[in-house]
Amino acid sequence: MNDKIDKIANPLNFYKYPTEVEQDDELSVEEKIKLLVNWLDDINLRQIAEAENMPVTHETRYYMAEVERLLRKYKARQTGDEFY
Repeated sequence: MNDKIDKIANPLNFYKYPTEVEQDDELSVEEKIKLLVNWLDDINLRQIAEAENMPVTHETRYYMAEVERLLRKYKARQTGDEFY
């Protein structure tokens, strides 16, 4: 499969920290938005699994605030709004 598509679909397999997404020049703003939305979905699913006492196979720090900040930044960039 295409490396970019894999990154977007499974960000936790490629990035340890959200700032690594910011530094990835291979992805467009639109692709980064999709990737970050998928990352948030993964976080939410893992939190649900933990709440239901399912074993977690990855480290438990999810960087939710950082992912949300980057998502807001790229959405603002896409629409031409200012980001604070």
